[in-house]
Amino acid sequence: MKTSGSISLTLIAASCSLSILALVQGADAATISVYTDKNAWINALNGASFQTEDFSDTILNPGVAVSSNRGFVLLTPDPESGESQVWRDKIGANLGNSKLSTTTWQFSPFQFGNGIFAWGGKWNLNKPGGPGTGITATVNLFKDGQQLVQQEIPNILKGDFWGIVSDTTFTDVKLSRGSVVANFENYTFDDMVYASTPEASSVLGILGIGALGVTSLLKRKHN
Repeated sequence: MKTSGSISLTLIAASCSLSILALVQGADAATISVYTDKNAWINALNGASFQTEDFSDTILNPGVAVSSNRGFVLLTPDPESGESQVWRDKIGANLGNSKLSTTTWQFSPFQFGNGIFAWGGKWNLNKPGGPGTGITATVNLFKDGQQLVQQEIPNILKGDFWGIVSDTTFTDVKLSRGSVVANFENYTFDDMVYASTPEASSVLGILGIGALGVTSLLKRKHN
């Protein structure tokens, strides 16, 4: 049976761990910055590494999934744009019953700790079919619900970079039709990049170190 002293020690250590968790998970709202230059996006990562999905095959990188009504990996050259090994998609198409096509990129917390904090890629909204509605991006924050990215992916992009960096982690990016009056948005997407937070094991290691430090300090005081 534990003594009262050991129970207090456990409670204090647990409290310390919860405080560290609160710092790691962040605040309720996210500040999301948009970048139209890849080098600027990389600099905004502050040294964090990132991964690239180049769509060279139909198997996505580990931990990455996609849910889409109309999207697919295009491996052979497109007759109009000539592009190949890209993500080809149609956003905002009428699916019937007032439903419109969307695409959601998903990043598993089991693979990426608390999710990712940066995402982007090379976009062509000009072909096939010419400019459309543009694209609205909404992120699903790790703990705090959905948040709209204020700047849309513009329909003038022709193989240009567009990406985001957030001060709060997120696990999903949903793409839906933008605000430009048009029927839908046909686009291609290539070299998808994303940067993740420390893995859950790393966070638990930090918590363990914090708890051990408190334990050691209290033992010295007790002795």
